[in-house]
Amino acid sequence: MWCNYERSLFWLEETVSRMSSPTVGTTLTVTLLSKIQLRSRLELYVPNFEGGVEQLHQILSLQNPWYNVSLWALFRYEKLTGNQPGVFLILGVPSEELPNILARNLKVAYLTGTINIRLFQDTDIPQNSELGLLPYRKWRKEIQISYPS
Repeated sequence: MWCNYERSLFWLEETVSRMSSPTVGTTLTVTLLSKIQLRSRLELYVPNFEGGVEQLHQILSLQNPWYNVSLWALFRYEKLTGNQPGVFLILGVPSEELPNILARNLKVAYLTGTINIRLFQDTDIPQNSELGLLPYRKWRKEIQISYPS
């Protein structure tokens, strides 16, 4: 929502402060557009991954020191089973990190090889987009991925 006048901004801030958040444990706030960090949306498929989310974060961090994995955000995850088991991720990466990822040919080191990153067409999305933001480093607290034995 755009506020062209101080009065409309005041009204918006007052109204939002009284609204309840649909997500338990969070609050709604009014933020200047200039303060919202843009992120590039990327897809990453991690084949045959059977560990926990904390383990995946640690592997990606340790094997990719040229990336700042701690700043990556998880927008969506999907556990895959069947012919191609693994984990499919949609990540939000700070836009300033994108040239580094492109310079490495959209690849992430994983175990003894590499994984290709797919870049979305509409790369820049606000971190508080409709997909929701879950900082990558908080995966272990928020999401538990389990695999059938």
